[in-house]
Amino acid sequence: MKKISHHLLILSFILFGITCNRKPVSDLDNPILATIDKKTITIRDFRGRAELTNRPGNIKTRNAVLNNLIVEKLLAMEAGDTCELAMNPVFQARIQGIREQNMREALYEEVALNTIQLNSEELNKTYDLSKRVYELAFFTINNPSIVHEIEARLEADPGSHTEIFNEIQQKWETGIQTIKYRDPEHDLIHTALFSESLGEGQVIGPIHLENTQVVMMKVTNVKIHPVIGPEDQAIRLKQVEKKMTGIRAREAWNQYKAELMSGKNIRFYKESFDRIVKLYQTNNPDPNALEDLGNPSLHEERPSHLNAPTRLDEILEQPFFTVGNALWTVGDFKNAIKSHPLVYDHKIANSESFHFHYKKAVVDLIVDHFLNQEAYKRNLDKIANVNRKGEQWADSYLAKYQLNTYLEKMNLEELKAHDPSYRGPRILNEYIFQLKEKHKDRIQINTDALNQIPLTNTPIFAYQRGMPYPTAVPPFPNLTSTDTLIF
Repeated sequence: MKKISHHLLILSFILFGITCNRKPVSDLDNPILATIDKKTITIRDFRGRAELTNRPGNIKTRNAVLNNLIVEKLLAMEAGDTCELAMNPVFQARIQGIREQNMREALYEEVALNTIQLNSEELNKTYDLSKRVYELAFFTINNPSIVHEIEARLEADPGSHTEIFNEIQQKWETGIQTIKYRDPEHDLIHTALFSESLGEGQVIGPIHLENTQVVMMKVTNVKIHPVIGPEDQAIRLKQVEKKMTGIRAREAWNQYKAELMSGKNIRFYKESFDRIVKLYQTNNPDPNALEDLGNPSLHEERPSHLNAPTRLDEILEQPFFTVGNALWTVGDFKNAIKSHPLVYDHKIANSESFHFHYKKAVVDLIVDHFLNQEAYKRNLDKIANVNRKGEQWADSYLAKYQLNTYLEKMNLEELKAHDPSYRGPRILNEYIFQLKEKHKDRIQINTDALNQIPLTNTPIFAYQRGMPYPTAVPPFPNLTSTDTLIF
């Protein structure tokens, strides 16, 4: 047997993005907290911006949070929908892409998540299995020929799992990992460990993961951690239900995508593909710089991984790939990535692996293109949450644009020359006061609902890895630290 490429796989990693397990939110579950003319801020908006962003340490109260969100809306209203930024094709494509990403999430909920039903028998069985803690020896294989050799031996002798694992363990060091039910394992690994009771010495695998990786595991020890008390038991049962629902939903989603793409074979034109890959590599000297950086500013050039290389314009009419009978030119592809940046799901270690990951990123874009079509057919572009997400990001960008435009117009340096007391906060506070006076009759706040919202002291930054737009909510608009409602 050839030597196995010994790159230990950390078994615990999180599946981010559209495959997340969350329940859909209806308008009734998301009441309006504040109305600013035709714009609104819901309780869900408030909590997302307060708790899923890097909220500044001086913004500690509900009032301070809401003040900032209202000021952001006022600034966006001042910018308007015909300002230079609003008419910018890059801006428009980005907001379209954000809306379509949320449409795909809504499609996932409709065709997968909402269809899952669990019975009490399987819940109780998995609840009992969730008390088990496994200590595992494992190894990963990245060499297809070695995987083929192992699978050929298993086909000839289905009972040789332990023999094969022991042979490999004698030659090369294996990794060690402790796995609990609540750990965020890959679905295939979690299912292999917690579908049936496993005993010490039992070998699991080979399990085929993404990126051509294959893993085999051996149980070296089993512990039982009992769940004590009715409260903890109820919490654990909820965890089990959520985990099982998520795994089943992702299985249903993958099946849905497979059926959607059935008959749509993707064939690349080698000459165009090789040339484009070379252009991208030239455009990105550091392959790992291609990993999505989150929330680049629209007032600056987009990061290189979001840009198509300029020299693509030389070959726009050339064929790039076919999907079924449909031809995509390089120009079609360039238009598509304006709203759907390519997403690389793996750190790119070298130029050789770039071809593989680039092709996979393009295929993912194509699949999302057809998911978008299905979402539009179901009118998911009309649902409130999709429109609200798009508006939230648009208002965030427009507010920044408007503030920058105002500060440039006011010429802060000239003001400070005439009056040394002028500083950034003073001119901003004066502008906020002007906006308040201008719009005060069009602002309404549900203070009762505001006072009932729990506010954590430690916000987290929500990042959806593997998504074209991975930052879950726009950054917090740090515009005022006033703790009393100013509207």
